[in-house]
Amino acid sequence: MEELLYYVIGFSLTIIGMIASVAYWLGRKFALMDKKFESLRNEFREELREVRADLDSKLGGLKAELGSVEAELKAEIDGTKAGLKAELDGVKAALKAEIDSVERELKAELGSVETKLRAEIGDAKVDLKAELDGVRAGLKAEIDSVKAELGSRLDALQKEVRELRGQFASARVERRLK
Repeated sequence: MEELLYYVIGFSLTIIGMIASVAYWLGRKFALMDKKFESLRNEFREELREVRADLDSKLGGLKAELGSVEAELKAEIDGTKAGLKAELDGVKAALKAEIDSVERELKAELGSVETKLRAEIGDAKVDLKAELDGVRAGLKAEIDSVKAELGSRLDALQKEVRELRGQFASARVERRLK
């Protein structure tokens, strides 16, 4: 048992030693990688500064050129705006006159159509009233006919019920007598 304990302790120390040496080796590798990344970062910063300086100078030239183009465009837009406003005022006046004319024509046409519709509606009311009166009379006659038939059937049924009651009563009496 003691041997097993020595074996486990020895094996554990061997593994710990191996892990420590791998950790040391990885630490050195990471330190080298950090140095390389730092040098690359410095190189990129320097190149970025150069690119920024170049872009700033080009941007300054573009800003000056844009300022002159903007002034030209503004002058041209102001001239076009005045011309369009005058044209728009003319179109508005013509359109208003045309709308007023169409509105008058539509009102006249609408009055004519309204008169025709009122006349047709009046005729339709008279026709519908006559048809409705005919339907009412037909329904009343049919209802009266059904009432009469139901009344006669009811009388016959009541007569049969009385006969059945009489037969039932006589059958009861006969049973009692037996």
